[in-house]
Amino acid sequence: MVRQALRYIAALSILVIISLSICDDGETSIPCYHLEADTLKAAIGIDGGMFSTKGFPIGFHYRLLDRYAESQDIEMNIRSPFSDYDNWELLVQKDIDILVTDLGKHPVPEKYKKDIVGSIFISDSTAWMVRSADMFLLKNINFWLSYYMQKTDFDNLKRQFFKSYRLSGHIDNMTQTGSISPYDDIIKLHSKMLGWDWRLLSALIYQESRFSMGALSAKGAIGLMQIKTSTAWHYGVSDIFNPVNNVKAGTLHLRHLQKIYQAEGMDSANVVKFTLAAYNAGEGRIDECMNFALAQQKDYKDWEEVCRIIPLMKDPSKFNSQEIKFRKFRGDETIRYVDDVLSKYEEYLFVVKP
Repeated sequence: MVRQALRYIAALSILVIISLSICDDGETSIPCYHLEADTLKAAIGIDGGMFSTKGFPIGFHYRLLDRYAESQDIEMNIRSPFSDYDNWELLVQKDIDILVTDLGKHPVPEKYKKDIVGSIFISDSTAWMVRSADMFLLKNINFWLSYYMQKTDFDNLKRQFFKSYRLSGHIDNMTQTGSISPYDDIIKLHSKMLGWDWRLLSALIYQESRFSMGALSAKGAIGLMQIKTSTAWHYGVSDIFNPVNNVKAGTLHLRHLQKIYQAEGMDSANVVKFTLAAYNAGEGRIDECMNFALAQQKDYKDWEEVCRIIPLMKDPSKFNSQEIKFRKFRGDETIRYVDDVLSKYEEYLFVVKP
């Protein structure tokens, strides 16, 4: 009887808290349990790199953190995960306020167990961790998650980031789909800057990162379009962990390259091919290829012609002179890159609606 009474009191307390924390927005009841802070800092410390087989968890939690910030009318600064810092230490030392982690794979280290507590589980064993001293923040997060996870918007968000985007079934059955990745809306918006079919830009992003925000190259290129911070700064773009900014910076760089080859008077097909090649190898390297093709009396404005002479560039000592000089360039990767992007684009043309 005592246990039943305690359970009843606990349940009644929760109902009272919820009833005091809800207001009417004219259409539906929404939580009014707001934070006093105007900014929170977060980090996403979960696996989800280029070859993840379980959806796009980093992108999902990035968008979920944004939704939470919107509900609280605060700014959410989400730290790039591409650093050598210990996220647990960052949380304890107050450099971040929320750490998203998969406790099944990355449990709280023993030395931090007294200092860190977690939210309710969001999916499987993934939770948002906060400092033990920030109990109001924890209650706020749990209250919001409990409410939001019952909404259709949450189901749509999970579907967007965890459904299968494989096209093999559509190819086999000769049916079409309207989606390629969770970032279709962003890609469609920025492809207009280039005058490209959004499916072509999607093909490039697929080749670069498999649509993973968590992709990081050995040379420090980041995110969906594998952009370096220095390149993004050149175009006035910061925080390229943000997928909108990442695609914006990558598209601005593509537009810069595209203008170079348009100015050469190339046809549209070759403009695309040289732009892709330069995105992969760098415009300086492709300039050398074009100059070498010209010296070999080949059509330097035709990508296929340039591809035929690139193998000769593996041994600069045989060709360098006062008139023409170039660095050693194997070029196999770049030729394959252009072919792979265009091949993926052809696949998208076949099964993805415009």
